[in-house]
Amino acid sequence: MGSQLTTRPSRSIQGQRRKRPWWLISASIAGLALILAAVAIGLRGSDGGATTAFASAPSGDYAVVAFPGDTADTITAIGAGTGIAYELGRVPHLEGYTAAAAVSPDGRKVAVVTPDAGDVANPIAALIVLDVETGDFARLVEDIDQLQLPVWSRDGAAIFVTRTEAREAGLPDVAIIRASLNGSSAAVGSIRASGAYPVGQGADGRLYAVAVDEGGSTLYADFSPHSMLAPGITRDWKLSPDGQRLAYIEADTSAGLRYLPRVIDLGAEVKGNVSAQSAGVEGQALGVSWQPNSAAPLFGTEPSLSSDGGASAQSLVQEGFDVPLGFTADGGWLASQHWTGQSFAEPGTPELQLISQVGLRSIPGATRFYGWARR
Repeated sequence: MGSQLTTRPSRSIQGQRRKRPWWLISASIAGLALILAAVAIGLRGSDGGATTAFASAPSGDYAVVAFPGDTADTITAIGAGTGIAYELGRVPHLEGYTAAAAVSPDGRKVAVVTPDAGDVANPIAALIVLDVETGDFARLVEDIDQLQLPVWSRDGAAIFVTRTEAREAGLPDVAIIRASLNGSSAAVGSIRASGAYPVGQGADGRLYAVAVDEGGSTLYADFSPHSMLAPGITRDWKLSPDGQRLAYIEADTSAGLRYLPRVIDLGAEVKGNVSAQSAGVEGQALGVSWQPNSAAPLFGTEPSLSSDGGASAQSLVQEGFDVPLGFTADGGWLASQHWTGQSFAEPGTPELQLISQVGLRSIPGATRFYGWARR
């Protein structure tokens, strides 16, 4: 059995770890969906000058996760090596929702998209930022799209989110807003599409976003078309750490629904479909993570498949498969979502896990991985 965790802050979780090589991972169909939060009341941070228990936590890597509740999610830091849990803050939401969030590049803040107005049928979202050491919340932008993941700038000074503006006819305009930590915010451009999703800043400093509509999936660079990614829907977009490549999943429907791993080099603009640029992974895959100093992304694959760019479907001890969620800065730990089933069609039961070369630690009850913090 894996180590058992609770949501109580500063609580050490004991238990025996299951042994498993970290590289034996594969993917899951459901661990990748974005389920976002709705907030009906205002958020308040801690009193001025206060700190969370995490402010005095021992040095090490900490997975920032969410434990869901009926009307609030508890954002918690879990020590990868110790299993100690530190409560960072609570985000209220409408019943039936949960928050989408991302940890900043320096691991000190968490950007959260959570609806804070309207009702369950028509929630209106806001962007807030949580300081992991003080527990303070800062509200940066209101009236934004709820179904999105906030994206940090490479320097960690700002966050990109979207606001869709309907038009009388045709596709809506999706504005991308740059929200600075100093409180200022402004739309930096817009894309006309059914949906547009920022994926981050490349090595060239340009902001990359993917637009999805009836014409397929198009990659934009600073609001100009860069590459046609696929004739249909794409998902799980992830920039490489050096900002020079983009890995993603193509939902191919040419012969039934298949999830195909893809990688594109951002250095050269591609006019046509890039479906020929496979990632060297056989069969279907879901989920993308880039290991530090690695030339290739890590995809999750179905249990019966394995290859150089993916992972084998079954571990040496536990059955099922995993979706890779994110590596620590040194590559020593990988957060993944383990599923007990044997295929994407029948994924089974999910559980967040932290994997290293010496074994794994399970985090029962946590439903979202937001990123890594390090002290």
